[in-house]
Amino acid sequence: MISKYGNESVQTLLEHDQIFHSGALVVFHPSKQLLSVDDEKIVCKTAKPCPPGALCVTLDRVGRAFTCLCPNDMFFDRGTGRCDFEYQEVNNATQTDDCTLRCLNDGKCVLNVNREQICHCKSGYSGDRCQNDLCYMRCLNNGECRIFEPFGPICLCPAEYDGNRCERYKCTGLCEHGTCFVDKITGNPSCRCMSGWTGEKCDVRVDICNDYCFNNGKCQIQWNHQPICFCTPPYHGDRCRHCGSLQCFNGGHCAQNRCQCKPGYSGTDCGQDLCDDFCKNGGECLRNESTPRCICPTWFAGDRCMENRCDGYCKNGGTCKASDVDSSLYCVCPTAYTGKLCETPLTCEQYCYNGGTCFKEGDDLFCKCARGYFGERCATALPCHRYCANNASCSLSAQGIPSCQCTRGLTGTNCMQFYAKSCEEVNCHHGYCKQHSDDVNRITCACKPGWFGIVCNLPTCHLFCLNGGTCRMLPQEAVCSCPPGTGGNRCEYKLFDLATSYAAQRRHVVTTAVVVSLFLIFLLGSFSGFVLFFRNNRYDVGYTVMGAVVSILISDCEIYLVYFVHILLLQTVSISRKLL
Repeated sequence: MISKYGNESVQTLLEHDQIFHSGALVVFHPSKQLLSVDDEKIVCKTAKPCPPGALCVTLDRVGRAFTCLCPNDMFFDRGTGRCDFEYQEVNNATQTDDCTLRCLNDGKCVLNVNREQICHCKSGYSGDRCQNDLCYMRCLNNGECRIFEPFGPICLCPAEYDGNRCERYKCTGLCEHGTCFVDKITGNPSCRCMSGWTGEKCDVRVDICNDYCFNNGKCQIQWNHQPICFCTPPYHGDRCRHCGSLQCFNGGHCAQNRCQCKPGYSGTDCGQDLCDDFCKNGGECLRNESTPRCICPTWFAGDRCMENRCDGYCKNGGTCKASDVDSSLYCVCPTAYTGKLCETPLTCEQYCYNGGTCFKEGDDLFCKCARGYFGERCATALPCHRYCANNASCSLSAQGIPSCQCTRGLTGTNCMQFYAKSCEEVNCHHGYCKQHSDDVNRITCACKPGWFGIVCNLPTCHLFCLNGGTCRMLPQEAVCSCPPGTGGNRCEYKLFDLATSYAAQRRHVVTTAVVVSLFLIFLLGSFSGFVLFFRNNRYDVGYTVMGAVVSILISDCEIYLVYFVHILLLQTVSISRKLL
């Protein structure tokens, strides 16, 4: 915890080695401030260099060096001058869209180095699903729990209590013979002792008669152990306070024919109560000083509690509230504004969480939540939303507790474990089943590139695109955008290699077609020569009948030859066109 120095909105930290967020500060009461800097020289007060919602902190006593502490989970970017959400690596785990594990209380699903899904919990929560609220039932007696990193949950106790959990009442056993009171401003307990007792804890017995009787009256102890005064004229009264006809009221006593009044009273007979109508608006008047002092209720301030602390405190219609712990003020902002004083307008882009759609009516913002979320800003997940993994179905009990009905081969609260003992009992959607030789009952799914999960049913961009391709996730698969010169589903091909291979194949086909064509032409020429030879010499045959037969045969060959040549040329041209 670090003390606050400065005034109003200016804080100076003299030790700041591990302070990165405003949530790590515990601000002490203003009466404990160190005021040693001229306001006009403090950069945080005059220049106001920090963005809305950030705390400007001066780092030296002259007020020139400063830093901006953003709300938790954000950091100050000096380059842009804004508070941005920070990205952290936690135990070598990285956040990714590949995660389907449902993390509660705004936790984030991440993959560790073994590609296992785990929950990275926001500050104040723990557990494998971020289900444990570290502040739940931690602080007793209306104490307020706050998370201060790296210390964890810390209880800010009401004035009357202390201890790690506000479990100890400061007055317990403090006053042995008296009544204990706790100062609401300082938080310090004190004792008001019974008659006959004194000391810080009312544990020292005193002579009851000591200084009991005024004006030299004689004190004696009666049978009931109570003192009685015997007064000397002209004094009288139970403690010899009064002089003759002069009577002193409200604990005053007579001395030299005048009333000596107790603090908080005045007048000749001490009858005037200085606290009458002194503190306004229900303030408590203290008479332990010469001038009355007021302890004001939560909503008021000033010497007489006449100033309403909430007047003009919240901007843009914000509602002013006060903390039950330290009475500090805070604002409940309309939907369209944020910031400590509701001074910063919200845009639709900032308002709705978890993919909700924002729309504006007048000065108010509203959200239409995406499936699985509800609430004013869609910040709360439905019990079944993303609760069950691996395509399992979810159902709610009568008490609203979710449970999963797992698919074949899987078990566990969220269906994240194998119960299958053989590959026939499980479906590795985009991979293959592997049965381990060292343990025949142990099986796993080996996933293809672009898929992960215990049954390879979840798309992933991890190591999917090759040759510098850019991966983006679609609802059911990963898709690569390939750089120039590459192609394929994973950008695994280089287009230059493909073009070279295709050109070589084309040259081979052309060469083959030419050789075949030449060979066919040679056959055609040989056959034509044969036919012409017999045609020219058919009448030289010795037998007429035999010559007629040969003539008929040669005529038929001519017809078949023409038909054969026609078909051969058509097929050659068709094949060449297809190949080229």
